[in-house]
Amino acid sequence: MASGIVVTTPSSGELEKEVPVYEKSSSGFSLPAPAELLRRLKEDEKYNSEFFNDLNMVMSVVDEYKKTEKKKKDEAKAKVKAEKDALKKEHLLNQAKKLREKNDEIPEEKELASKSVEELTEWMKEQKEAAKAAREEAKATREAAKAAREAAKAAREANQKEKHLLQIKKMEEKVEYVVEYDEEEMTGKEVKELFTRLKMLIQVKEYRENVENIPEYEDENVESDVLKKIHGRSKLLNQLSKQKESVDYEDEMTNDEIKNMIKEKKVECE
Repeated sequence: MASGIVVTTPSSGELEKEVPVYEKSSSGFSLPAPAELLRRLKEDEKYNSEFFNDLNMVMSVVDEYKKTEKKKKDEAKAKVKAEKDALKKEHLLNQAKKLREKNDEIPEEKELASKSVEELTEWMKEQKEAAKAAREEAKATREAAKAAREAAKAAREANQKEKHLLQIKKMEEKVEYVVEYDEEEMTGKEVKELFTRLKMLIQVKEYRENVENIPEYEDENVESDVLKKIHGRSKLLNQLSKQKESVDYEDEMTNDEIKNMIKEKKVECE
C-alpha cells in the first residue's frame, strides 16, 4: 500500500529510507505514528485518497475473513447440535418405547421419529404430565376408597360396641361380682373383651352341670388366659357329655382327642 509503507522527498521523488516515525506490526503492515498519520491525512490529498482506498480494500478482506470464520463456527456448532439432537432423539424414542409397553395408545416409533427433537421433547413432557395426573387421580381414588372403608369399619365397630354393651348389661347379674366399666371411655375392642370374658364366665357355670371337676376360681380375679383355657376344655367336654354319660375335666384325654371322639360319636349317630 503506497500510502503507508515508504515516503519520498518532494525534490527528488526518489525512494528514501523509511521514516523513523513508522511503526511495524507483526502482520507486516507499517504505518506512521498516530500524529504523523493524522497530519498527512489532513495535508496530503493524494495520500489521504490512497490511504482510504487501501483501508477499504483491507476492510473488505477483513469482512470476508470474518464471514468465512463465522460460517465455519456456525457449521461446527450445527454439527455438534445435530449430534446432540440425534442422541437426545434416540433417548426420547427409547422412553416412548417403554411407555408403549404399558400403554397401547402411544404412537409407533416410526410416527414419533418423524417429529423434530423439539416436538418430541414437548410430546414427552405432555406424556409425563398426563402420567403424573393419572397417578395423582389413582392415588386420590385409593385414598377415597380407604377413607370410605375406614368410615364403614368405624360404623360397624360402633354398632358392634353398642350391641355388646346391651348384652353386657344383661350378663352382669349372672356373674358373682360387680362389673365396673365406663362405656364412654372404652374402645370397641375393650368392650368386646369384656363381653367375651363375661360370656365365658357364664358358660363355664353352665358347663359345670355336665362336666365334673372343672377348676374353681373367683369370677372377678381369674386371669383371662386361665379362663380361656378352662372354657375351651369345658366346652369340648360339655359337647361330649351329650354323647357320653360321665365326663371329667381331669380326664387324661387331650383336647384334640376329645374333638376326635366327638366327631366319631357324631358319625356313629348318623
